[in-house]
Amino acid sequence: MWSSRTCGVESNVSREMLACAAHARPWLAHSAADIVTFVKGQLRESGQFANRANRGDLYYTIFGLDCLLALGQKLSFESRIRAALVRALKTDTLDLLHLAGLARCWSRLTPSKKHDVPGRLAQCVAGYATADGGYAVDPVSGKGSVYGCFLAVSALLDVGMPIVDANGVLACVARLAQDDGAYVDGPGVAPSTNAAVGATLIQSVLAAEPSGKTLCWLADRYCSGGGFFAGPSATAPDMVSTATALFALRMAGVSLDAYRDGCREFVSGLWDDAGGFCGHCLDELPDCEHTFDALLVLGCLEE
Repeated sequence: MWSSRTCGVESNVSREMLACAAHARPWLAHSAADIVTFVKGQLRESGQFANRANRGDLYYTIFGLDCLLALGQKLSFESRIRAALVRALKTDTLDLLHLAGLARCWSRLTPSKKHDVPGRLAQCVAGYATADGGYAVDPVSGKGSVYGCFLAVSALLDVGMPIVDANGVLACVARLAQDDGAYVDGPGVAPSTNAAVGATLIQSVLAAEPSGKTLCWLADRYCSGGGFFAGPSATAPDMVSTATALFALRMAGVSLDAYRDGCREFVSGLWDDAGGFCGHCLDELPDCEHTFDALLVLGCLEE
């Protein structure tokens, strides 16, 4: 599906997600305008989109930008976003999550050679590399995690930088596989949907075949009432797990017919009159992240 030899911004997971989310437009009809209004209202003076504490955040800026792009909107405020990204990178205090967020946001803007953001960002990401060939959210741990590998690989691909040791990343991820096809994010950590999704997408990006056992494990996380659980012990489905599981299954060529009606109903139940979507049945606060995930779910389910 993807090749590690083509690491440009046109060949990566985030671009595939954005293209998939854009397929949600026919299903949304008139609701699309409400979503656009909601998302634009989350843009703060800092040039970043609001997090759940109503403060500008690079991580949430990913989803604000991608919501608007998926719905066919032009980014009339590019200069504000670009300035915010350059300022953030200069602080030299970004963790791997926010470095990945910055990379994805940068890839959505009109190309610019004025700032060497890709080179600087690649240097920062390298600081999270671990001796086992992977990447860790906390490099002090010394051991790579699925999430760390996914963030690092995604960040590098988003800004067109090469994956230095693809085989090392794949080996790191493989060591976190469980006998039943599940994945854990580290020793003593419970298996999770997002870990399995991350492993599957990393394998696809680096031209390795995702495990059929893992795809079955992901499929088994489906809730009969609609949506996907975050893991075997979760008691209710959530938007993030539903979006990521469906996307991973779709990219692996798995039919989504069995999930179409239930997941559409699940997403509809998390709509908020403000114009955004919430994360789960007990959540009452819509945000840009869950709104994009809703678009991704609906886009995945379009035939």
